[in-house]
Amino acid sequence: GLVLTDTFQSYEDGDTQDALLLAENNERLERQKKLPITVIVGNPPYSSGQDSANDNNQNTSYPGLDQSIRDAYSSERGRGGNNSLYDSYIRAIRWSPLRVGDRGVIAFVTNGGWIDSNVGAEMRQTLESEFKAIHLFSLRGNGRVAGAAGRAEGRPVFEFAGWGPGGVERKSSKGGSRATIAIALFVRDS
Repeated sequence: GLVLTDTFQSYEDGDTQDALLLAENNERLERQKKLPITVIVGNPPYSSGQDSANDNNQNTSYPGLDQSIRDAYSSERGRGGNNSLYDSYIRAIRWSPLRVGDRGVIAFVTNGGWIDSNVGAEMRQTLESEFKAIHLFSLRGNGRVAGAAGRAEGRPVFEFAGWGPGGVERKSSKGGSRATIAIALFVRDS
């Protein structure tokens, strides 16, 4: 059944579910946490650089998960600029192999900033060591670069909002995604 939860919070040590308000939901959550999960598919939110704490709870911390990120993705880095490692999509990438265990497939559509950023170097090394295979499709479209680099990126992936009446293409009022978009498929097999 459907489980209403903050996925990351529900796996934190000492997390207490609201047994009175959502007792049936919590029972389903506890059953689900005990099940073997071998496939995780999603489009985690991109929360870095949001304007306010109301935008997808950008200021929520997850001490256990965040420590796992520090240990796996930035233990050797040692210098500042690591805040982007606590973006929701990075948390999802770190949480998912912890959940599937020794065998599973994880597929995400994410911000592609981690593919070639300096701050993502140790993350990429860790992912390479943790998975048997990684299939990565960079859809490019980085709207934050200009000049020749911007032209090489091409148009934003989500530039258009869809089709209007009579089959006329409607442009998005926001101009599309400004981030590089990636489709990542991680395969773990003991």
